[in-house]
Amino acid sequence: LDSQKRPVKITPEDDIEMHHTIAEWMIAANEYVGRYIATNYSQNGIVRLLSPPRAEKFKKLMDGAALQHVNIDASSNKALAASLEALRNSGNDHLAISLIRSLAVLAMEEATYVCTSKTTDYSHYALGLDVYSHFTSPIRRYADILAHRLLLSPSIEEGEKLYSSTIMEQICDRLNHINRQARFAQSESAIWFRVLYFQQRQGQLEEAIVSEVTERFMKVFIPAYRLTERVYFFDKDDHPIYPYRYSLLESFDESVSSLNVRLITNESIKVEIHQPKNKRQVTVHSFDRVLVRVFVTDTTTHLPQFKLIWDDCLVNQPYKQPKLKKRPPIISQRLLKKEKPRSTPPIESDLCNHFAPQVPVAVHARQRYLKKLEKVLDHLSNDTLPEIDRARYEQRYNLLCLKLSKE
Repeated sequence: LDSQKRPVKITPEDDIEMHHTIAEWMIAANEYVGRYIATNYSQNGIVRLLSPPRAEKFKKLMDGAALQHVNIDASSNKALAASLEALRNSGNDHLAISLIRSLAVLAMEEATYVCTSKTTDYSHYALGLDVYSHFTSPIRRYADILAHRLLLSPSIEEGEKLYSSTIMEQICDRLNHINRQARFAQSESAIWFRVLYFQQRQGQLEEAIVSEVTERFMKVFIPAYRLTERVYFFDKDDHPIYPYRYSLLESFDESVSSLNVRLITNESIKVEIHQPKNKRQVTVHSFDRVLVRVFVTDTTTHLPQFKLIWDDCLVNQPYKQPKLKKRPPIISQRLLKKEKPRSTPPIESDLCNHFAPQVPVAVHARQRYLKKLEKVLDHLSNDTLPEIDRARYEQRYNLLCLKLSKE
């Protein structure tokens, strides 16, 4: 974040090995406590339950993996974990792997707190445990406090008197509702920071991967920002939305062009752009790479929303950062020639005194460069200067200093 609390850079969270070690010990402690509660408090205990996902939720995941020639076995949690690990080590497209793992998370059911009196199946599908509870974070979860109170009871009989099964069921329902709202707020917060980030970078080109196709839109996933949005081919009035790159061409006339999108299968579409002297067509499949432009639109009734526009009919081509053209030198080569100093009154400046004995260029040119240098320093002293502009001014500052001090 910058000084105004606006995001200037978004990076994925580091996957540190120590985090996995700590997580394993926490899971082991939670499992032990959950087993103790389920055994001794069968009527008023609290456990964490995650049911196996429904088979239809994995259909999209398995179809997408099949396009990558990978078999996903979802018959059990252990088989699913082994399939995802094999996919990670398969050497396939890293964007496709990110999308498949994201679909696997979305296919899971929602984990909930349940009272031990309501069920005898306490299994946690994602962790592969027969019973699980929350115990290790009482400073941030009320469910952990409930587990601590049961454990700290002088006896099991006293613990059974703390809460009745009816009260514990009501507490679990309330905790599930609050957790659902907290996850929603966390998701909205993450989206809002991404909105703030792209508001300063309207039209930024990003590489995405297609997760779903229809005749009106394709849904894409940008792994770098964990962003899933629709890219529409037509607006609400059925007017075609042409690739962004076409709008930059002077020869492109939207009034004499047309856009046709035809669904071939559930996983592919054919896009055709007709122009008077040109026709382009491309077939887009699920898990294809595409280039999109990210915009943020302001509305009077809602918060700012993302609007993605496809950049061109380019698919299955990794995005390559375009090479920047070399800028012409800031200082003219003509002025770098050694000239005899002219009779120009010296300026009162510390910078001038610093460079005066070393500068071989004309005095009037030196004065102009020093003024430019002072302006650059003014810009660099501004704390709110964006990072990309700061780097540009630092480069200009170094170049001016080099030219002025060169013999």
